[in-house]
Amino acid sequence: MEHPQEVKCPMKRDKSFRPDRVLSYFRVEWFPLLLVTLSGLVYNIGLLAAPWFEGRLAQCLADILGGSETAAQMALLVLAYIAVTLLVQAARFIKRFYVRRFANNINRRMKGILYANLVRQSRAALEKEGAGELMTKAISDVDDCVEGMRKFTTEIFDTGVALVGYIVMLLVYDWRLALLSLLFTPVSYICAAWMKKPVQREGAACKKAAGALSTATLDRAQNAATYRIYGCETARDAAFKVNAIGPRNLALACEKVNARLIHISTDYVFPGTANGGVALDECAVPAPISAYGQTKLLGEQYVERFCRRHFIVRTAWLYSSYGKNFVKTMIRLGRTHDKITVVNDQLGNPTNAVDLAYHILKLAVSHDYGIYHCTGNGICSWYDFACAIMQGAGLSCKVEPVTSAEYAAANPASASRPAWSALENRMLRCTVGDEMRDWQDALKDFFANWNGEL
Repeated sequence: MEHPQEVKCPMKRDKSFRPDRVLSYFRVEWFPLLLVTLSGLVYNIGLLAAPWFEGRLAQCLADILGGSETAAQMALLVLAYIAVTLLVQAARFIKRFYVRRFANNINRRMKGILYANLVRQSRAALEKEGAGELMTKAISDVDDCVEGMRKFTTEIFDTGVALVGYIVMLLVYDWRLALLSLLFTPVSYICAAWMKKPVQREGAACKKAAGALSTATLDRAQNAATYRIYGCETARDAAFKVNAIGPRNLALACEKVNARLIHISTDYVFPGTANGGVALDECAVPAPISAYGQTKLLGEQYVERFCRRHFIVRTAWLYSSYGKNFVKTMIRLGRTHDKITVVNDQLGNPTNAVDLAYHILKLAVSHDYGIYHCTGNGICSWYDFACAIMQGAGLSCKVEPVTSAEYAAANPASASRPAWSALENRMLRCTVGDEMRDWQDALKDFFANWNGEL
């Protein structure tokens, strides 16, 4: 079985941890395993007490009838029997709870590593291997591995200890009968080994078919219409259909099949007032000032209203090595111009798409539904951002500041951009954890991994 390989990703990790070694996962989850071990021993030892108490109760009843014991002695035995039974059942509950906790922690850790690996793959590599098939195989392998680790852990006490106890009892009772009973163990192992190849063959065929379906689904999603910000101001009906009615339809469909919906939204839902220099958290009241922001807010409201299991993720100033974005535009202009002008009175949080994708995947495997802000840490202006891009790209193009009013006069079709759109990732920090990097560190990482394609 394949295990996830270690990759560089935004989350912090113990340097001694080896994601390709099963024992590493057992080591980091030592506390749940300790509780499983202690409660498992209590449970199995307690089971041995039941026959003893039953025998003692029967003997005590006979003694009471014979006049050598009293009812008080019987009452003490009954109370002790009840106490031991409650202890055994409590140990059983604790053991099963922490076995499941152990499995869930391992599953989340493995998938986090896999997801971080996938979002850093190049587009060519994903297309070559088939994105859908690759994701299906990776997730299926993790689920199979975790299930095997869970069964191994729980069967030590549910079957292993009991089996050893029965073997000892049989050997004491009749060693010949014990040896005869033990013959079934190697026979069952041989049968399981014989069935292994057909099961693996059918499992591989199932994964391939599921991968083809996932690839087709991803292709449809990749080719879906995405309406750009500036077009919304002159084509409001189209913006309404894409940004509001589209999410509404998705929310209705997800609610119908009890699926989770992750809806990506924007800082444009806020008015852009200064807010005293404090970043806006999820409690801030939206008040969009553009058609784009208004339709995106309505889309959020539809998602909240029609789908219970939803994540609304607001991000801002997003960039990556794929598609069109501010970073690549600045690089393109910097290569062809000696001087450019960029607004310096609009402030926000530049966000690396790798960090955003990583946190979306963290949310996807949680049950912490609601509204989230997910942007890079730190605040700057577009002018500051452009200067950092030129420096990171090693370009000599000069960046000069310009006001928003001057920019709007030169670009009348542009959306009214919030002057203050700095977001605070409070909900992330209080739930799955905020590991978004400082915007300057994330930008340096972009240049370190960018292949130069514009």
